Amino acid sequence: MKYCLNCGTQNEDDFAFCKTCGVQLQNTNNNPQQTMPYGSQPMYSQQPNVQPPAYQPPPYWAPPSTQPNPVFSTSFAQNVIKSAGSSMIFLVATILVSLSLLFSIINGFIPVNINHIFENTNFRESLGSNYSNVYDVFTKYQGFFSGFSLIALIPTLLICIGLWLFYFTCKDANNPNIKTSGLTIIKGVIIFNFIITCLIPLFFLMALIIASTSLNSLDIPGSGGGAAIGVMLILFILSCVIVIFPMIYCIFIIKSINNLKRTAQNVSPAMPISNFVAVMNIIFGSISVLAVLSNINSFPSVFSVIASFCSAASLIAIAICIFNYNNEICK
Repeated sequence: MKYCLNCGTQNEDDFAFCKTCGVQLQNTNNNPQQTMPYGSQPMYSQQPNVQPPAYQPPPYWAPPSTQPNPVFSTSFAQNVIKSAGSSMIFLVATILVSLSLLFSIINGFIPVNINHIFENTNFRESLGSNYSNVYDVFTKYQGFFSGFSLIALIPTLLICIGLWLFYFTCKDANNPNIKTSGLTIIKGVIIFNFIITCLIPLFFLMALIIASTSLNSLDIPGSGGGAAIGVMLILFILSCVIVIFPMIYCIFIIKSINNLKRTAQNVSPAMPISNFVAVMNIIFGSISVLAVLSNINSFPSVFSVIASFCSAASLIAIAICIFNYNNEICK
């Protein structure tokens, strides 16, 4: 049999021309698939039955029950920061700061009872005949003192916002990057506190000068100018000595935040946070607790007591976070 190379029609062996299209036939094999040009093969030719390969899981695949926790980042230091920032103890510290802020705001709207201060016998005797004038001044500006106490909570509010931002960016396992906006806010507050701490001796000196002048003008017995100046100098020196440790404390916090930000951004290798900051947190927290317990009756309301306890507990919780972070970094 001959097959037409033009239309694919099967013709008898003795045909010289195709019976369908009239094209001259050539001697061809009996297999039309091997002789017919591309495009002229019949559409009914059977295609081979090829089955797709079965799905093979990747070598690192594991069942859901045994699959390890997802890796946040390829950087070991970033993983440590994320683990520390999303830990339960850091969350507890952040909640304690928030509660301290909340109860302090509530306490700011409660009128301060100054009668228990002026009922103190020693305090009244020290004022002498000026007792009524001083009492009137405190009563007149009581609202101002309450408003100032609320304004003084702005740094605590900013620290609270910074802690929550840092916690949420560490908790986000889908994003390997760590946003440092929360750390930047906290750093700004610490710089502000450092400036205020440096100005405390100067403000204290000015206040003592004004107080000395006022005592001389009021002619209170036992308040001579020389004695007032002597007390002023002693208290000024004491204030300079007392603020040294808070100033050093602020410097170490700023340095630690800078190191933490560089590590989070993969700018520098992992560096531990200063243990001095953690130790000072524990010291300040313990002193605050002891101060509250020893003078609990002098607090204006129960809200101020709770706020003080929450603030002290948050310092200790952050100190524990620092120790845990340093242990992971040094492994």
